[in-house]
Amino acid sequence: MKKNLKVLVTGASGFLGSYIHKLLKVITGYSCIPTSNSNKFKKYINIDLTNYNQLLKMIYEVNPDVIVNCAACVDFGNAVLSKQYDLNVVVPSIFASWAKKNSKHLIQISTASIYGKYTENIDENSPVLIDSDYAKSKWLADEMIKSSGCKFTILRFGGICGVNGPNHLRLNANLKAISNNERPIIQSSGDAKRNYIHVNDAANDIINTIKRGISGVHLLSGTEILSFSEMIFQACNHRNKNLLPISTKSNYGIKDQIIKRSNDFGKTKPFNYWLKEEL
Repeated sequence: MKKNLKVLVTGASGFLGSYIHKLLKVITGYSCIPTSNSNKFKKYINIDLTNYNQLLKMIYEVNPDVIVNCAACVDFGNAVLSKQYDLNVVVPSIFASWAKKNSKHLIQISTASIYGKYTENIDENSPVLIDSDYAKSKWLADEMIKSSGCKFTILRFGGICGVNGPNHLRLNANLKAISNNERPIIQSSGDAKRNYIHVNDAANDIINTIKRGISGVHLLSGTEILSFSEMIFQACNHRNKNLLPISTKSNYGIKDQIIKRSNDFGKTKPFNYWLKEEL
């Protein structure tokens, strides 16, 4: 891998993309070209990626060695595929076609949700089980990228957590509440286990992918397995030991979901480590 890589990061003003942008500059010294669909970021390329003429013009002008595609429309509602299709499916396909033609590397940020939201143990041999339009859009993009013939890395993340993370991951909403000294909510018994990955570890995995030239399809998650209750009580203990969670005893049980982390990536830091940083 050459030393002076030019890395295009789409969705760089988002949760994961912003960490990648920050760490790329600090850790690698690579040239990072961030894009955003918001004009609030003056040093970013402001672009609507679904304007395909603008997209192609931008790619050819930047001519990156690596594209890290974090841009996505995330919506777990019903009948939303038409809203998600352009950004989640067509845009990655354009990147893959360009990468193939120009011998570049495409890193696609995908999701473990393609294996089903209720699947308890997920590994590289798990069957695909599409149960949301969002999962379908990401799976379609993955398949198009794989068939394009370009050098690709598809990273299928489980839940990515952090205080500033999106609220569709309930843990993130609770971490925000705790950081504001508000009581978090534990749904059901709180015994269900997850191995979420902190956004900083996720960004480091992507940087290692670039540095080591890792290719193929990989599942990424945290190394540590904790129940919802354990994560929330640890967070409360860091922020305010007198902050007691609200328990909602619902009629449905939330099952474990454990994702086997790819052997090509090292261990992640414990959940407690990042709590010290954020809370």
